[in-house]
Amino acid sequence: MEPSFWLKKWQDNQIGFHRDHVHPQLEKHFDRLGLEKNQRVFVPLCGKTLDLTWLRSKGLNVDGLEISELAIKSFFEENKIPFEKTQSGHSIFHGNGIHIHQQDLFKLVSKDLPSIDFVYDRAALVALAPHQRSDYSQFMADLLNPGGLYLLIAFSYPQEQYSGPPFSVPGTMVEELYKDNFVIESIDEKVVSETSPKMKASGINSVIETTYIMERR
Repeated sequence: MEPSFWLKKWQDNQIGFHRDHVHPQLEKHFDRLGLEKNQRVFVPLCGKTLDLTWLRSKGLNVDGLEISELAIKSFFEENKIPFEKTQSGHSIFHGNGIHIHQQDLFKLVSKDLPSIDFVYDRAALVALAPHQRSDYSQFMADLLNPGGLYLLIAFSYPQEQYSGPPFSVPGTMVEELYKDNFVIESIDEKVVSETSPKMKASGINSVIETTYIMERR
């Protein structure tokens, strides 16, 4: 989707995608990643997710990416984290080991970020239209260090019934997007009956949520 779409969502407070708790799949599978303290994690399209503070509590240095300044400021203010804003080609908000880059995902380049050991994608790939996904997956491959890990949470449902976002990203598509650069392992799959009112109105009463761990070749 275009940045203007998400900027308007935040401006109008239409943020049903925001969770008021840490994502259960992150909590469930984090230990098996074997990450060490002070390694660096990148969270694309982070919004004001509480996952950022949770990852920081595990000793990681956290870099998020978000287009909306409103979302970024809300994150720091709601979590009572003092922050400062600096410029490095784009605005970066810093506080307590968390750095949120205010930038369009497709205008960011890997050199704009420090060396990344881990990507956590709980809402980015499923927010991207199909024509954007190939560039996105290549960006992630360019970003991650060899041997770096990527925790991906994706949904699948009959796309013809609902135009998205979130979009359906079945396992075959994950394989197609990432197979050249990553070793892919599906580690969890479950039916989620909590869908948005718009999805329910389109007949989507549940989605299949699949969690993947991928290792950069």
